Amino acid sequence: MFRLILVIGTSVAILCGCIVPVQEARKNPGLNSETPSNDAADRVSGNGQLIKPYIPSERVSSESRTKSRVSEPVQAISTSSPVVAESNAEAAPNPVVAESGAEAPPKIEPSPVPEASTTKRQFEDQQVRAAAIELARSYSGIHKLKLCFAVKEDEWWATLYESTGNAFELKRYTWNREQEKFQPFLVPKRINGERLQASLGEQEPDMACEVIDPTPTEQ
Repeated sequence: MFRLILVIGTSVAILCGCIVPVQEARKNPGLNSETPSNDAADRVSGNGQLIKPYIPSERVSSESRTKSRVSEPVQAISTSSPVVAESNAEAAPNPVVAESGAEAPPKIEPSPVPEASTTKRQFEDQQVRAAAIELARSYSGIHKLKLCFAVKEDEWWATLYESTGNAFELKRYTWNREQEKFQPFLVPKRINGERLQASLGEQEPDMACEVIDPTPTEQ
């Protein structure tokens, strides 16, 4: 019996202790809300402003943004390097212009023909022409004389046109420099009188020709 009374008393005491705080809490509902928590106290500074708590992840992201912003000028400098290269290329001298400004090499003029050789050639021309006329006059019926000079062979040729009625007999000679006279070269041939002008006007390759009338002029 005594134990039962003790148990009942203990239970009543416990229940009374729990009911009193609950009733006080109902009477003062703003007690817990007015008391700032430890976290809220940490967020309030001395001047009443809120302080953002430290979050490691946000700091890492902000540092990465700062690094990316710092690296942007480096990229701008690297992109601007072609402009500097182009300006250097424009400043470099143009080799073509430099070469054009150089002095032109002197022109090589052909050496003049010695006066002695020119005089000798003129003397030979006069000598051969006089010998050809003298040869033509040694025949009685020579109508025309054709004197030619072969440039490549450096030779003189004389053709005598001897009249034989309605035809002409052609006698050809070559000049001998050692003996200084004309020598017969080909067997004489005949042409019709109608072909005289055509034969006199024929111009052989690499030859300079002159038609001469060997008949002596009356004085």
